[in-house]
Formats: sequence, C-alpha cells, structure tokens
Amino acid sequence: MNRIKLTRLVRERSQKEIALTVGVAQPTVSAWENGKKSPSLENLKKLAQIYDVSMDYLAGVSEDPLLVCSPITVPQSKISSIEALELMEEMQQRINEVLARAKEEGK
Repeated sequence: MNRIKLTRLVRERSQKEIALTVGVAQPTVSAWENGKKSPSLENLKKLAQIYDVSMDYLAGVSEDPLLVCSPITVPQSKISSIEALELMEEMQQRINEVLARAKEEGK
C-alpha cells in the first residue's frame, strides 16, 4: 500500500480534508495514493508536516514511520518515558490494524 494512503488512514483523515489542507483537489490526493501521480516536493513537505512524519518515509526512503520531521513540542517535564512508550505502542497497534484491513480488502 502507498505510504501516503497508509499514513492518511492511520491518522484517520479523509482525502478531502488532506486536499483542503494541502491546497489541491481531492482527485489529486487520490492520484498520489494510487501511484498515478507523485506529489511535488512542496506538497510532499506539506504532507509530511500534516502527518508528522519525514518526507523520506512518505517517499519510501526511510522505513521508520515514527521519524518525525518536526521536533516534539511537548516539554519533557510534561510527558514521561512510559507515556511516550505507550503512545508509540498505540501508534504501532493502529498501523497494524490498518495493514490488516488493507490486507483483507486486497483478498
């Protein structure tokens, strides 16, 4: 599955919402997700910022979906290591759920 689509599904965002945020038409987002078109560098940067992942991840260069392109803005004193680990585990679980759904839909 295309990483742009996978990341959108994990973040529970609609194509229409992403299109409005990026400033493109919804069919353009669909074309990116279906591999018919590639986003421009500027739009890839916007997507990475929206999804809080790196451009490298969206482009398939990095395998780490948790690699963020912007620093965490929550002060360390506000979040414990355990809370951070729980958040990472929750994200991994959501990714696994989306992958399982995609696998089922592909059958």
